[in-house]
Amino acid sequence: MDITEANDKISKSLKSKNDILRMEAQLALIRLNEDDPFGFLDHLTHHFTLWEQLNVYELITLHNLPIPEFSRWTTSNNKSVVIFALRMIQVF
Repeated sequence: MDITEANDKISKSLKSKNDILRMEAQLALIRLNEDDPFGFLDHLTHHFTLWEQLNVYELITLHNLPIPEFSRWTTSNNKSVVIFALRMIQVF
């Protein structure tokens, strides 16, 4: 399967009203999107729940993923993304 094609299809699930589907799409993009794994945070319109934040943190630590420059999201229009970015800056 073409990863780029899969990423486009997965990205459509980021706007789902289904919390589980939305979270799984976020986690999949972090693992599959080689160009910008955390780029979904740029376009996140739904509230980024604490549970979603914890799952992203766990994915980063469990798989020793490269830490992005979280300051990129401190000016996001989505306040929950800003809070997540500040938490990750504090942790990393």
